[in-house]
Amino acid sequence: MVGRVGVAFRQEGLARVDQRIVGVVIAGGGGVVVVVVVIVVIVVVPGVVVVVVIVIIVSGIIVVVVIVVVAAGVVVRRLVVVVVVIAVAATGGE
Repeated sequence: MVGRVGVAFRQEGLARVDQRIVGVVIAGGGGVVVVVVVIVVIVVVPGVVVVVVIVIIVSGIIVVVVIVVVAAGVVVRRLVVVVVVIAVAATGGE
């Protein structure tokens, strides 16, 4: 599962963020809380409309976040980073 998350982040060019998030999950969850983040980026019109679908599975609970962004790819990547970090931080805090 962690491997899949890593691959997803590397595809977005976020290797460093990947390492940090994996560390937070291991430290906060302690192996008890399972966090699976699947990021699907669909570009309807290149550089104009981007649909970001984030599926977060925490201890069997599935949370789906769908974000429609009208911006460039760089902004979309930053947005994905922020959303994922918030999700993992909230999970680790509990």
